[in-house]
Amino acid sequence: MNNLFYKIAEKAQAEDKLVAVYEDLENPNKFLVGFVKALNDAEIYIHMVSNAGEEDGYSLIRWERIHQITYFNRYLKRLFSLFQNSSDFSDEDHERDDAGVENWEDKNILKALVERAASLNQLIQLDFYYNDWVVGYILDFDEESILVEEISSDGDEDGFSCYRLGDIVGLTGDTNYLKKVEFYYQNRKNYY
Repeated sequence: MNNLFYKIAEKAQAEDKLVAVYEDLENPNKFLVGFVKALNDAEIYIHMVSNAGEEDGYSLIRWERIHQITYFNRYLKRLFSLFQNSSDFSDEDHERDDAGVENWEDKNILKALVERAASLNQLIQLDFYYNDWVVGYILDFDEESILVEEISSDGDEDGFSCYRLGDIVGLTGDTNYLKKVEFYYQNRKNYY
């Protein structure tokens, strides 16, 4: 891929700088911020940073969903300073890539993340072309589809659904929101 979006993301990855990624045309103030860890012609993988300058999980986004990328503006520079000074930050952790992520440019990043989330039994959020999303655990997957045990935002089991991998435009994991849902799920018996 040789377009400007890709070039900006590639530059941010090479220089280890923050980017802001906008994918919601209806809400121009909604964006995610993070470090680009892998990209290919179809998708970009970002380690997210919260507006408090703390690590906030990861996100995979398909390029066609992105309508703006901002590279290291004043807001991002300030956020980077917060991140560097946060209690979460250590040079060793920040420099350490996910297992095998350096080779993901040659792979389907979505499939690599699905494999990893399934093997770790990690709670994830899947976003779809048709503006829907689901939170859950991956129970099984193949080359074309994925089976998910759905979990509500209150941590309740909400059935099982099978989706086509081709309909997924984003995958997010390990965020503060998902950690909250997982806590509710693990402690759900205490609430009834």
